[in-house]
Order: sequence, then structure tokens, then C-alpha cells
Amino acid sequence: MLTQKVNKPKSITEEEKNKVLALRPEEITLEKLQELFANTKNHNALFHTNDRFMLNKDILNNPSRQSTTVGKYIFNLFILKDLEDRKLIEYQNQAFDDDNISDLSNVLSTMFLERKIEAKDFMNFLDKLHWLGFAPSYFLNASLCYDLIVPPKQTQQLKKELIEKNKKNFESGDIEAASKVEKELLDDAKSRVLEVPDYQIYASGARGSWKNNFKNNSLMRGAIKNLAHPDQIHISTASLEDGIPPEEIAYYADLITQASYQRAVGTREGGYEYKKLSSGMSSAVLDEPGSDCGSHKTLELILTEKNYKSFMYRYIIEKGKLILLTSDNIKNYINKLVHMRSPMYCLDKEKYCSKCFGELYYLEGIRTTGLLSGRIGTSLLNAALKSFHDMTLKLTKINIDDYIQ
Repeated sequence: MLTQKVNKPKSITEEEKNKVLALRPEEITLEKLQELFANTKNHNALFHTNDRFMLNKDILNNPSRQSTTVGKYIFNLFILKDLEDRKLIEYQNQAFDDDNISDLSNVLSTMFLERKIEAKDFMNFLDKLHWLGFAPSYFLNASLCYDLIVPPKQTQQLKKELIEKNKKNFESGDIEAASKVEKELLDDAKSRVLEVPDYQIYASGARGSWKNNFKNNSLMRGAIKNLAHPDQIHISTASLEDGIPPEEIAYYADLITQASYQRAVGTREGGYEYKKLSSGMSSAVLDEPGSDCGSHKTLELILTEKNYKSFMYRYIIEKGKLILLTSDNIKNYINKLVHMRSPMYCLDKEKYCSKCFGELYYLEGIRTTGLLSGRIGTSLLNAALKSFHDMTLKLTKINIDDYIQ
């Protein structure tokens, strides 16, 4: 197998560190980034983005002396310096994949809703984030290499062993067995390619799915539903890199048909649901800001790390007092039972009061909240469009007790 050369990150010298710390936000241009990170015919990059150095406390509102990288420092300097100088946010010392970018965007959007920053601050963040993400991509981003197309030899050997071990399960169309084999192969392959630079294509979350693209391209197609007999499942152990076995062409043709169906008919159904919801809920309107119907009925629920963001700016009752959940206090209630005011129990006859509905849409300047129900139809439409690119059959375990009281 051809092996791509891996440039290991290094600890930069004190002199190099001083050059990095001397940079100013206005100096971060495309030409400067090329000078810092691009290899050309006439110039070698001064740094790799993951070269390390120690950043002292209080620089860019860094909470403590810690190891960081040149790339992370540039990100903070260029995008967040103004907010860090104003002590509104601490130095962000993590790799900014899709999830972390989303988390940071949510933090700033919450600050904007709570009037801790202005609209220009948030727009400036978005503008710089998009520029830094796209402008230098042609010399910073990885390209797919041989090592990310053909799985490691050890993974190939494991695949042979697992296929032989699960031969009867696969012949019977056992989706659960196929899912377990796929997961084991994906985990094994990932452990062996983590240091291949091109793995960032999958790790970043920006393009390509490890569980969909890599699995289908390099490991195995897995479960395919028979369109003529939907209760019948075929397990294909071939990958696209292996080539489609002639005897399985009919199954792969079914995949194409299912994907096209979802794009054609699924989008129609999502669009129809949007119209029904918008029409049926158009009369749902919020009452004046600060309104209170006086309802004493509440929903009892437990806030968790997974769900608490869905209840931001809602009112709970604690010791007879109304408390608005905001970013400043909501984490105090995680893993606790709360009594929450709800539109389900609002006593207003024509509109929903702010105490039952919460303050989120007031903060956004929205009063005709019923029209937002169309988001459900839009989500269905988007799911149908996305399924065109991912026809993987997935299993989900549910506990019926979670849905019955």
C-alpha cells in the first residue's frame, strides 16, 4: 500500500512563538495565511496549523497557561479577539469540527438574544468564520488519498473473519448482525487512519460521512431492502472499492430507485405537510409582552444535558415564584425535576400569554408563532432530500416505558 507522508506537529521555538503572538487581527489576510501555512514551489510553510506552543494566562482571555496550537491561536485572534478582550468569551482551545463550530455559534446567538452582544458583533463573527473556513481551503484542506479509499490491511483481514463468522446471519438478512459488523469495522479502520492528514475530511464534519461514505466506499454496503418485497433484506458484504458483484446488481438498482423516490415523492409529501401545518396553525398568536393568564397548571419534567437547550427562555415555578430559564441559570436545574408553565395549560382564549409560552419568540420579535409550525414540514422535506445521499438502513432501540406514563 502506498502510504502518505505524515507531517507530525512540533513544538515551535520561542522566537517563532513571539512572531505568532506579534500578529494583529488586521494582518490576517489570505497572503499572510499563505506565508504561514502554504507550501509552494518557492516557499516552505513557516508552520503547520497543529504546531504547538504554551500560551500564557490572560492572552486573548486565556483562563490559564495551557498548550495550544498555531491554528487555534489564529482562529481566536482573527475571529474572537474583540469578544475575548471584552471578557465576554474565553480563549477557545479546541479543534473546531462541525459540532464545536455549532456549539460556539449557539453560545454567541444566545448572547445576542440576551442582548449581551449587538447584531454587528454576531454578523462580524459569521463573516470572519466563513472567510477563514473557505478562503484558505485550497492550500490548507486535505484531498482524498489512497489510504482513505483502500482500508488498512488489518481491517481487510478483520472483515474476512467477521463475514465468515456471520455467514448464516447475513444469508438470513439479519440487519442487527450487519450493523454490529459495520461498527466493528468502522472502529477498527478509524483507529488505524487517525494520523493520516486526509482523515480530517471525515473528522471535520464539513464534508463526507464516515458511517456512510467511508463505509460504503471502502468497507461494505450492508443492508439493502428489496423493493418488490420490503420485508426481505439482502446483506451486501462488498464495497464500492471492491466493485458491485454481478449477482447483486438488482439490489443496487433498488437503491437507486429508492433514492430517486425519496427525492421525488418524499419532497412532495414534506411540502404538503408544510402547507397543512401553516394553514391549520396560522391563528396561533402570542399575547402582549409580559402577559400572564394566571394558570397554575405546569408540566413536570427533568432537565438533562441533552434537552435543556430546548427549554431556554421558558418559565418554571419554584417556591411559588416564576423563574425565567436563561443561560445564566438553566444549568443549575440540570438533572432536577422542574415545574414548567406550558401553552397546553394557557387560560387565554384567543392568544397565548408570555408566561405560558416563554420569552424566546418575543426576543426574536415573532408574534405569529403558528406559522413556525411549518418547520416540521420543512424538516420532513429536508430529510427526504438528504436520504437521496444516504440509503443506509439503521436500527434504533427504544424503551416503550419512556413514552408511556
